[in-house]
Amino acid sequence: MSLWLLLLACSAPEPSSWQDCATLDGVARQDCQGRMFPRAFCDDAARAEALVLEHVEDATVRDFIWYQVTLDVDPTSSRWCQKIVDAAIRARCDSVVKRPHLQRGVTPMCGAPQAKPGGVPAPGALPGAPAH
Repeated sequence: MSLWLLLLACSAPEPSSWQDCATLDGVARQDCQGRMFPRAFCDDAARAEALVLEHVEDATVRDFIWYQVTLDVDPTSSRWCQKIVDAAIRARCDSVVKRPHLQRGVTPMCGAPQAKPGGVPAPGALPGAPAH
């Protein structure tokens, strides 16, 4: 029992922001970045994009972040898909955007408006999205 308490006390707290990822190494850092960076896009997409480019060294992790941002923040726009380098990930991202039925059940993490049946949110209606 005391060994379990010691292990529990020594374990690191769960990351709560992208900044916490810097304290991790290797795959743990990459996993953290993939989970935490998309949340930063809710407040300021331009700043979050710059942070990803500055802090995420692995191209595959960046591609995953752009895909997650598309799914979780703005599933009706190909803005983030265009940044994906890996052809397979980019094709999947593009297919989600172009096929609204794949967006069903997606709840944007930023509280962004969801597409209504037969329609999509107006350009610029999502946080950090440029107005057209």
